[in-house]
Amino acid sequence: GERCHELGIPSLWVGQDIHPSSPRRSEAGLRRIPPEEVAKTDEPGEAKGESTLAETGQTKVLRTLPVGFHGEFIAIKDHRQEFNIQGTLAVYHNLQIPLLGRHQIMNACMAVGIIEALTQIGFSLDLDAIKEGLKDVRWPGRFEVIRENPFIILDSAHNPGSCRVLAETIKELFPHKKVTLILAVSSDKDVKGICQALEPVCDDVIFTKADHPRAFDFSKLDRKEFFENKKYVIKENIRDALKTALK
Repeated sequence: GERCHELGIPSLWVGQDIHPSSPRRSEAGLRRIPPEEVAKTDEPGEAKGESTLAETGQTKVLRTLPVGFHGEFIAIKDHRQEFNIQGTLAVYHNLQIPLLGRHQIMNACMAVGIIEALTQIGFSLDLDAIKEGLKDVRWPGRFEVIRENPFIILDSAHNPGSCRVLAETIKELFPHKKVTLILAVSSDKDVKGICQALEPVCDDVIFTKADHPRAFDFSKLDRKEFFENKKYVIKENIRDALKTALK
């Protein structure tokens, strides 16, 4: 975005290719610009797409750089994942990241893929910097272990897709463990979808709400519709919910 422009880095799209007519282009954050500013390309295969974009004036595509990568999980040590990445330009051995969940290895692969893509336009590839950067990354609220014995995990998953990933991570890291879910959701979210995604991995549920005007009020909901055969209580705030869970 704008920060990349300040640093002299061109706009890049790393991931699945998106057809010019697809509404997913707006989801990818590609901005609207006047037709006369649409970048030209010398690639024959892209000429038609650029022409269409110029006519509609919807999107600017500066350049597409191919990347390839594959992550290989090794182990978890002290709340850190150790893994290898097979990139396009190099193999990165024994990387570590202080984020849990296999999806975070995929995110790390994407980050390395972007770095490799930048080398195709003149940037250098520093293996030590990649290793240290991943090792020092911080992402609060993403399966964040804030206490042990018992484990308290903080996660900000806020849609059904991310909640399904959260559920998969819980099943992988805490198999056969009793799980008490403290759930607070914003009223503009897919409450039903979130509950359905988390239902399979929790034993007890404590419904609560954040101190925010958009907080969803679970007292107005038929909880059994989403957590059938689960024990549940409702607490006014997160502090009381946490106290109840730790009893």
